[in-house]
Amino acid sequence: MKQFYKQYLMRQSAVKDFLQAEDGFGTVEMVIMLFVLIGLVIIFRNQTVEFINAYFAKMDPNLSLPAVK
Repeated sequence: MKQFYKQYLMRQSAVKDFLQAEDGFGTVEMVIMLFVLIGLVIIFRNQTVEFINAYFAKMDPNLSLPAVK
């Protein structure tokens, strides 16, 4: 029984250490957010171009992005 309890404590300590480790965690988050942002821009491509053109038109009426096919 003592050996089982020892193994339990070691496993619990290993899980705790794993959950508290943050090595490289920020990089993974940034990559995931970047992929989500790129995916949204691709999905809503026409709306994004229209929004940017409207914004440019407010700044200078002669500026615009090329039409998206």
